[in-house]
Amino acid sequence: MPNVLRMESVRMLKFALAAAVAFGLSSAAFAETPITATLNTAVTKPTELLANDTLWTCVEKNCVVKTKGADSDSWLECRKFVKQAGKVTAYGSLDDSKIAMCNAGAPK
Repeated sequence: MPNVLRMESVRMLKFALAAAVAFGLSSAAFAETPITATLNTAVTKPTELLANDTLWTCVEKNCVVKTKGADSDSWLECRKFVKQAGKVTAYGSLDDSKIAMCNAGAPK
């Protein structure tokens, strides 16, 4: 009987260890990551913009958001941002072709 208890304890310990590792990896994947955007036209005063449930803080031409996950660094999220903020010259890690696709969503 003691061997059965020991084996069960080892299984529980392995499960707890695996859960701790999985939780640590998943929380690292969702750590806050700053995304920056550079506006084509500066704001006149420090401004907070809400774009697709994401709160951005803009000062002059620079905007920043702390977001969970990498989805906010996509041209589709950029397009939602420019609908509120206007055209950008830079957004996260997007290249020039993605910036052009993004800016196509800006108000005329």
